[in-house]
Amino acid sequence: MSKILILGIDPGSHGAMSLTSLDGTFRKVFGFSKYTEHDIKDIILEHKDFLGYEIQAYLEEVHAMPRDGKVQAFSFGKNFGFWIGLLTGLDVPYRTVIPLKWQSALKLKTRGLEYKEKKNALKANAQRLFPHLKPTLETCDALLIAEYGRQVLLSTIREARHV
Repeated sequence: MSKILILGIDPGSHGAMSLTSLDGTFRKVFGFSKYTEHDIKDIILEHKDFLGYEIQAYLEEVHAMPRDGKVQAFSFGKNFGFWIGLLTGLDVPYRTVIPLKWQSALKLKTRGLEYKEKKNALKANAQRLFPHLKPTLETCDALLIAEYGRQVLLSTIREARHV
């Protein structure tokens, strides 16, 4: 089996991306506030082409909310489109996943919480799971999405072996 990395992406302008190995021993997280779009492309290319990893991405499918202003709604669409274009251009297979699905799969209890409470709960869960990475509000979703992707991929591999 080739070396596989799971790329978890929180595409918000204050989001992040996280790379995780299939066995969970390798994890990195990159908050978007510290990187340009070109840096992000180079990071993915470094792991894909130079280090020889097969990358499979899980992209959070976000939507503008009725309470969002026009600028925020446009920003959501722009960021999501950037990721689809980048992943497609780099030939990185991806799946989109809605927040409810990845949060439920990881048994994170966020349903019914207000936005700020939900973000704090996600951060606390990421800090519990990955304390060495010092998760922040910016990076917690990406770390958790990558973990969701890792668990989905492991489950798929196990099921394929039993067929």
